Amino acid sequence: MAKKVIVVGYGLAGGLAAIELADAGCEVTLLEKMPVPGGISLMAGGGFRGSHDPAGSFQYLKHICAGTTPDDVLEAFANSMAKIQNRILELAKINNSTVEFFGSETKEAVSSHYGYPGYDSFTQCRVID
Repeated sequence: MAKKVIVVGYGLAGGLAAIELADAGCEVTLLEKMPVPGGISLMAGGGFRGSHDPAGSFQYLKHICAGTTPDDVLEAFANSMAKIQNRILELAKINNSTVEFFGSETKEAVSSHYGYPGYDSFTQCRVID
């Protein structure tokens, strides 16, 4: 019998968690209070942030969290940001979608909103269709 899981919130984290849980064989119910998914995550603006330098992204996240989030959580998040581009490409292929990436070695730099340490470590992805 498949495990039944409820994911609350359809921001970037909730959406990806629901996909990963379903891929692992769970029966997933995804709850969202708004009519449109996306939340207030790094997904704002129709895209999401990844990282080409997890150490730099960790420094940035550590600075903006100002000691409110444990380092191991921030480190895991920064490391996951470095893997997200490949996962999005897999999902895009399954859905015949087109995605565009910025901030990698072959594209222009993508900075964060604030010039804190590690601001230049981010990549940006936008789903075209």
